[in-house]
Amino acid sequence: MILGIETATPTCSIALGSNGKVIASDSIYIDKSHSKILTTQIQNLIERSQTKMDQLEAVAISIGPGSYTGLRIGLSVAKGLCFALSIPIIGISTLLSMAYSAHQIIADDEALYAPLIDARRLDVYTAVYNSKLESIIYEQSIMLNPNSFQQSLDDKKVNFFGTATIKASELIQHSHAFFHANFMISADSLIPLATKKLDEKAFDSLAYLEPTYLKGVYTKTPVN
Repeated sequence: MILGIETATPTCSIALGSNGKVIASDSIYIDKSHSKILTTQIQNLIERSQTKMDQLEAVAISIGPGSYTGLRIGLSVAKGLCFALSIPIIGISTLLSMAYSAHQIIADDEALYAPLIDARRLDVYTAVYNSKLESIIYEQSIMLNPNSFQQSLDDKKVNFFGTATIKASELIQHSHAFFHANFMISADSLIPLATKKLDEKAFDSLAYLEPTYLKGVYTKTPVN
């Protein structure tokens, strides 16, 4: 049994899965509330699915890029569970997880998949994958402009999805660009990806696993 935790965006999502299949999940969209609801959300899902904590074999955590605060909260909870239960932690790229989910929905093996996570102003976190989830463009933070993704768009149809989809659609005009504004980020896609890693015993270091930020973490200096 694997518990998946997704907190990289305003959606706080969790899922339970076995043998690569999701058996129960829950997603709540309440901005800046992950610290208040995540642990209760996990407890409720465990009880609702008639599962016990000691049945968990691993925790899969979406490690970013995304919201700095959301990622830290999700990883802290995941590590706490793994330490308490003496089970491994499995970090999954948020962008890869989104691409997996989008491919399951759109199912176009000839197209490319470009997840977009809002990084404020015109910045986005993104990558481009083919239908085999191989990286065509590696994870990066970019500033959107009308020529963004030009080479990929000239070559193939590109599906755009995620929290910055509408922002991108207002700038990128191309016949090969398809925008999926209703796409919902979910922990469900962590389950099959983490199951493969669990089978391969490809675990991450519980002590040293950190979020993937892509951009520097900025903090304000207190004014005396």
